[in-house]
Amino acid sequence: MRPIILNLLFLIFTTPLLLAQDTTLFDEIRLTQTITDYGLTGKGTIVAVIDRGIDYRHPDFINPDGTSRILYIVDLLNNSGANDPNNPLGRGTIFTNAQITQALQQNTPLDTRDAVGHGHVTAGIAAGNGRGSNGAIIGIAPEAAIISVKITGEGAPAGGGQPAEEPFNF
Repeated sequence: MRPIILNLLFLIFTTPLLLAQDTTLFDEIRLTQTITDYGLTGKGTIVAVIDRGIDYRHPDFINPDGTSRILYIVDLLNNSGANDPNNPLGRGTIFTNAQITQALQQNTPLDTRDAVGHGHVTAGIAAGNGRGSNGAIIGIAPEAAIISVKITGEGAPAGGGQPAEEPFNF
C-alpha cells in the first residue's frame, strides 16, 4: 500500500483586513497569475484554520454538488461530544464531513458557529472557492479541503439569538 502524503498549511489567527473587496489583493500578491501560470489551486491539500470557528453554510465552503469542502470542524468550546467514541481528544465536539454535508442538505443546524466571523473570514482568505461572490473573490487555495479548529481565549458575547461563549481553557 502506498503512503498518503498530505500537504498541510496552518494559518493561525490571520487578520481579516487582508481580504480585499476586489481583485487588487490578488494582483498585488500575483495570485491570479500563479493560478494561471502554474495551476496551483490547493487541490489535494488540506488547509487547517485554527481560529474562532467557521460558517459551514457559506457557499465558499460548499462544492457545486452541495457537499461540504470542510473535512472536520473541531469545536473545542462545545463539549457535548467530548465522550464520543470517535473523539480522541476527550473534549470538544468533532463534526465530520458527512455530518456537515447532511446538515447542509437537510437544512438542519449544527451546534457550532463563528460568533464574531473572524475564523470564517480567515478560512475564506485561505481556501474560499469564490462561489459566494460569483468567482470575484477567491482564497489562496480555492480547491483545498478544510479543517476548522474552533478555539478562543476570550469567548464571545451572546448575540443573534445565540448564547454567550465561554473562553477555552487548557
